Amino acid sequence: MAVLVNPPASRLGEQTAILTGKGQRYLVRDFPGPLSIKSVRRGEALWETSRGRFALRPGSYLVVNEGHPYSLTIESRAPVETFCVFFRRGLVEETLRSLVTPEPRLLDDPDPPPRRAADFLEAARRDEGRVLPHLDRMRAAIANGEAGGLAMEQRVLALAAALLSAQTDAERRMAGLPARRATTREELFRRLERGRELLASEVSGRPTLDRAAKAACLSPYHFHRAFTRAFGETPHRFVTRLRLERARDLLRSTDAPVTAVCLESGFESLGSFVTLFGKTFGLSPRRYRLAGKKQA
Repeated sequence: MAVLVNPPASRLGEQTAILTGKGQRYLVRDFPGPLSIKSVRRGEALWETSRGRFALRPGSYLVVNEGHPYSLTIESRAPVETFCVFFRRGLVEETLRSLVTPEPRLLDDPDPPPRRAADFLEAARRDEGRVLPHLDRMRAAIANGEAGGLAMEQRVLALAAALLSAQTDAERRMAGLPARRATTREELFRRLERGRELLASEVSGRPTLDRAAKAACLSPYHFHRAFTRAFGETPHRFVTRLRLERARDLLRSTDAPVTAVCLESGFESLGSFVTLFGKTFGLSPRRYRLAGKKQA
């Protein structure tokens, strides 16, 4: 199960492959590849499938199902970095079978006939620590010259399992939406993800419910109600959580003053920022930074 890095397009699907790219302009039209995960490390890229148009930024990913033609457009003044994984055909289905099949059956029938291709939700999904950390580790391994070997193969299997876990989570959330038809619930969830991605992209500025609802093609009330039901938090709580997480990361990785961290994270009031940070992480921003330095 060797992992290829930037192979010719004709090899995609034969073995798991990773395609990396960096540029200001790039165009792909109607490419029907194997099951793949698209992500952007810097900038923004637009993927289009029969199920929609998906603008990806850092912090989100898109799954394109096997045989679904997609187009990719990059038009940017600054370089855009992409990182995409194309699975060997059947690998994710094999992983799913290993996760859900009783052990005796796996022993008796280790190599069953191929099943139909898995069908994943195609949406620009805001990651919650399930899939993107695996992509980050794979990217770091390539940068360190560790693209081949058993370690990378294990990373691919861990990524497949994480992808299946994320799909299970999405299906659970979709099942709780107030619509009778499964296709309606899926479309509503896809729109909610689109609105959530817009909120995340504007987290350092002034995101509004109206703009998020417009991106989702829903009324503000409908968006707010369905968002809260699907994700277990209101849009405002989601934005506040992302801002606090960004502030935490800035305190860890920079020496910027707390006031600067507050503003850079999207908070307008230093007092409310300090209070919220303390309630969330148990320490004031200054003490949190000092504690991190002592641990280092």
